[in-house]
Amino acid sequence: MTAPRTGDLHLPAPLAPGDLDPARARPAADLVHRLTTRTLFGYRAEPDQRGWRAVEPIGDLASAVPSTYNAGLGTSLRSYVVHLRPEVHWDTEPPRRVTSHDVVRGFARACSPTARPAGIELLLSAVLGMRAYAERYAEAVAGHEDDAARHRAFREGDSIPGVFALDDESLVVELERPAQDAIDLLALTCVAPAPVEHDDVVPGGEDFARHARATGPYRIAGLDPDGGVRLEPNPAWDPDTDPLRERAFDAVTLRPGAPAPEVAPEVEVPEVLHACLLPHAGEGRPLADPALRRLVASAVDPGLVAEAVAGHLPGVAPARRVVPPGNSGNQDPDSPLDLPAPGSPVGSGEGTALVLVHPDTAAAAAVAAAVVGCLSGVGFRVEVRAVGPADHAELLHGDGGAEHDLLLTGWAARWRHHNYRAYLQALLVRRAGRVDGPVFDVLIDRALGVDSDPHATRAAWAAVEQEAITRAAVVPLLHGPPAAARAVPGAERVTPLYSLGMAADPAALEPAGSRSTDRVPV
Repeated sequence: MTAPRTGDLHLPAPLAPGDLDPARARPAADLVHRLTTRTLFGYRAEPDQRGWRAVEPIGDLASAVPSTYNAGLGTSLRSYVVHLRPEVHWDTEPPRRVTSHDVVRGFARACSPTARPAGIELLLSAVLGMRAYAERYAEAVAGHEDDAARHRAFREGDSIPGVFALDDESLVVELERPAQDAIDLLALTCVAPAPVEHDDVVPGGEDFARHARATGPYRIAGLDPDGGVRLEPNPAWDPDTDPLRERAFDAVTLRPGAPAPEVAPEVEVPEVLHACLLPHAGEGRPLADPALRRLVASAVDPGLVAEAVAGHLPGVAPARRVVPPGNSGNQDPDSPLDLPAPGSPVGSGEGTALVLVHPDTAAAAAVAAAVVGCLSGVGFRVEVRAVGPADHAELLHGDGGAEHDLLLTGWAARWRHHNYRAYLQALLVRRAGRVDGPVFDVLIDRALGVDSDPHATRAAWAAVEQEAITRAAVVPLLHGPPAAARAVPGAERVTPLYSLGMAADPAALEPAGSRSTDRVPV
């Protein structure tokens, strides 16, 4: 049973209409997807962040996590058989059952060149044949990216070798190689099931809301002109089949101007990378020159940046590594990496103009100002541009142009254990203008290939991180505890969820003044 519905819930979220499509699955829409979209696997909202229950994914649409004990994981440790829960439905009229064919369609839509979800590179390197499928997909719709029929025709005529349905209730996902984080990868929203109705819209298209179908406790009721979205209860959702979510509100509204949650530093979980610089080394850009990249990396003093932003980000500290403390690959305080001394530039950037792009927030502006001060000290002329969430996400995850040289961003892993790739591979993805791409492709493939050997894995990912720092492919600036939600206006029982960046789990909130009810696990 769930708490009785009462009142509305208002949450802040800067959304672009295309972000609502699970195939696009960028962080701006995390809260919407948590409420409307069920995935194969997911994470519980646990008050005690130190326990294993807060870390391990469990079956969401899947009836169980495949393992060698339940015959869901083959002896090769690459083949996963997933059985879906019965009686999970889409909000169609009449309600239609979610099938394994919907899951296959979800994987295919995530490969669209118009989707470019935040986690796609992790999946392309993991699922058998998925990268080649994505490349064929891009070729098939080239020049016709806005034609939904062209997208549908390709998906109907081609398939991902490593994802196929056995019947309506069961499917197989085959990986290129064994992976200890395989279930975490399959928990990513971008490979959530997609109904046939989603064939009528280009993945990540601006008109997705008109075609959207939901599996979670809420569904999309409409969009606001100010960039908000209103959710209403989904009549097809059955709480007895959902181990992760509750429904306690009559409606949920997400918009940029909603009251912000009260937050506090969270000390019980691994730290996150609050700020880093991603140089753009595309043809014709100044930072294609390795010497200038190294000069940028050595000139920016993370200590000065931390001082400048202390009032905006309590608890942050200067970062010298890409992987923050407490995460896989950074458990040992005696780092095996050869780290440069901070703030010790060699050379001059005299006469070189750079464009630095940062998110349009007060904290990011403070970081950018400190970075500009450091770079000006060695002769660089830096133009600063603040961009909104959608434009910043396009630069980070998509192919949003090349008219910049430094992108200021932060990064947080979606899962807490064995998350080397969730930082290093995610920040070194195959985006336009990335630094020394072929070098990192080889190093990352090598690291992924030794996943079953913990010692070799640590050494291989350390080599990736060393090269990232040496080649200034990522310039780490600040790390620290994530800002965890501890109070949400109008709601009680706030439980931060790590996979949501320690935002309050909207599917575990209750109206202020209501009585909490115990939830019986499914």
